[in-house]
Parts: sequence; structure tokens; C-alpha cells
Amino acid sequence: MPLTTFFNLPNEKRTIILEGSIAEFAEHGYEKASISSIIKRVGIPRGSFYQYFEDKLDLYKYVIEQIGFKKHEYTKNAYQISSNITFIDIVKNLFIGGVQFYRLHPDMAKIATNFILNSDQELKKMVLGDGHDKSFEFFHPLINECKEKGEIDKRLGNETIILLIESLNVSFVQYFIEKSGSDYFDDHLFSLTEEIILFLEKGLSIPNTGKGI
Repeated sequence: MPLTTFFNLPNEKRTIILEGSIAEFAEHGYEKASISSIIKRVGIPRGSFYQYFEDKLDLYKYVIEQIGFKKHEYTKNAYQISSNITFIDIVKNLFIGGVQFYRLHPDMAKIATNFILNSDQELKKMVLGDGHDKSFEFFHPLINECKEKGEIDKRLGNETIILLIESLNVSFVQYFIEKSGSDYFDDHLFSLTEEIILFLEKGLSIPNTGKGI
């Protein structure tokens, strides 16, 4: 993570460095992004870069962390669980919050998606540490509770449900990045989200009982 000297910079300067780094990683990915290009984008000497970050990986960790913070601003309502909210409501809030995040911060969305799809597990471990199972930690007890309430079919494994939700989310973001800017896609973005949620609702509910999400 950034060295102390980075946090001693004025907020405006830190923002310039972050935005330039996001642009570089969004355009080239982690592997092809270069420190030389980043320092040209943000207008700092190479020596200054190493006063702020140890290396490219150190900067990348910081960018991924900031993307996580920014996305949480749009999805945090989904984590405010109450007794009258259903599992599908939570997933819906996550998707809708994600849609808002992707529309307003497409470069961040591209970096996040590329990171998720990256097959370099060692890189993911270095960036996330033990944080890679956070979604499982959040969803597991929630799914168990919803199964007991009859909202979710008990025949479905928790990991299967979580992997399905995460896979749909990643595929949706990929599709968003490819189609973004199309008038048709922008007009139908939220209806597409509703269809994905309906698919999950029907797939997770208990069949032929009148119960379910």
C-alpha cells in the first residue's frame, strides 16, 4: 500500500495520481500497464513515484482498494439487513447498486472485472490477502437463514448459489462494458437487471409450493 509520503500529499495531487493510474490500468490491464506511462499521465518524476509506492503491484493494490471503497458507496444499502427483507431483495440491491457504479465509473468497472477474470491466482492472493472469501462469509449464513424461512430451495448448495450470483454479475459487467454507449443498451439497462433478478428468483425458489422468494 502507499508509503506515508503519498498520504502527505495534498488531496488534489493524490486524486490526480489515482485517476491517472486508473486510466492506465483500465486501458492496458495490470500486466501491460507501465510505471513510465503512469508518471507521464500524472506528471511526476520517476523518483517521486518510488517515494509514494514500492512498485507497480503496490500501486495496483491501492487502486483495487479504492475501487472497492467506491463501489461500496453504491451497494452498501444491500448490506443493511432487516427482518422483512428477502434474499432476492439483497441481491437486487447489489445488482442495481453495481449498475449505478458501472455507469458512472466505467474505467473502475473494467479494472475490477479484469481483476476478477485474471487467472493469475498468485496476483489475486497478493492483492486481496485473505479478503477473497468475503462474499462467501457474507452470503453463507444469510442463505442458511433464508432456507429455513422457505425462501430458498434447500436442495441448492450454498456455494452453488454464490458462484451463480457472482458469475452472473461478472458476465453482466462484461456485457455492460462491451455495449456501453449504445442508446438501446442504456435505455434497457435496468430492465435487463430486472430480468436477471427474475431468473434468480425463479431458480432459487421452492417449486410447486407457492413458497419462495
